[in-house]
This record gives sequence, structure tokens and C-alpha cells, in this order.
Amino acid sequence: MLQSFIAQLCPFNHIPAALQSLYDRHNSKFPPGIPSDDELKETFLAMVYEIPAFNRESGGSDRNIFILVDALDELPLGASRDDIIGFLDKLASYRIPHLHVLATGRDESDIRSGLKTWDPPLSIDKSKVIEDMRLFVVREIEKDLDLSSKPAAAKELIIRRLVDEGNGM
Repeated sequence: MLQSFIAQLCPFNHIPAALQSLYDRHNSKFPPGIPSDDELKETFLAMVYEIPAFNRESGGSDRNIFILVDALDELPLGASRDDIIGFLDKLASYRIPHLHVLATGRDESDIRSGLKTWDPPLSIDKSKVIEDMRLFVVREIEKDLDLSSKPAAAKELIIRRLVDEGNGM
């Protein structure tokens, strides 16, 4: 995840100093080393702080950075999940003005307690999601020539399997 964040932050025409430094540290020996998670976190944060200055120096304007992490609840339980949640919480605690982080996931206790510095979370009413899903599935069945000609019992089975048994997903 951190490698992906770093790659996406890297401008196409400039290698940030923090990334160059990381590269130099690990490629100065043979065989090249692999950066640790802590080094990747440090490099990412340095790049987040470096980008506005680079944009101003190159004649551009400040740019906001948006990070979206979807489905935290789908990460396997354990140290890796805890580390990601902890990193996102620490990132939010820095209150960097041009950095905006949005994470989604089911309301699970480890996620809720791990994101303790976040502003109050936005909760979505599961019954509303199920209602929207039902409307969507019914419309899609009506639009599809094959499905729309099926018996009512078959259509109801499709709706039940996708919506009711899908548990809001």
C-alpha cells in the first residue's frame, strides 16, 4: 500500500528528494536492499510535505492530496491490518492541510478504536443501502431482456440472493 501511495505521489517529471534518498540508500550496495515499512512511511510523509514546495517552485499551485482506502474491514485480521489502521490514524493526527484521507469499511471495533484521532465517522444506515440495492437490482432485471422474461419466482430468487443474502455488499 505504501509503495502504491509513493508511486502515485511521484510527479512524472520530478523525483522527490525523499524518494531519491531512499533509492540511493538501498541501491548503493549489492544486492540492493528492500526498504522497511518504517522507511516507506518516512519517505511517504516527506513526499507529502515536499510536494507543495515543488509545485510552487515549478510555477504550479498548491495541490491537494487525496487518499482513499476502501474496505478496511476486508483486510485480514492481524498485525498487518493493525499497522495499516495505525498508520492511517497517525496520518490523520498530523492534520496536514493539503492531505485528505478517506477510509471506508464496516463498523468493526478494531477499526473504530484504531482510528481514534479521526473526526467523528460518517455512518451509513445499512437498511438504506439494502433498499438502494434492491431498487437497482429490480431495475437491472427489468432492463435485461433475458431476465425480464423469467417467472416472478426466479426474479425474486435473484433479488433475494443478491440483496438480502449480500448483507449490504
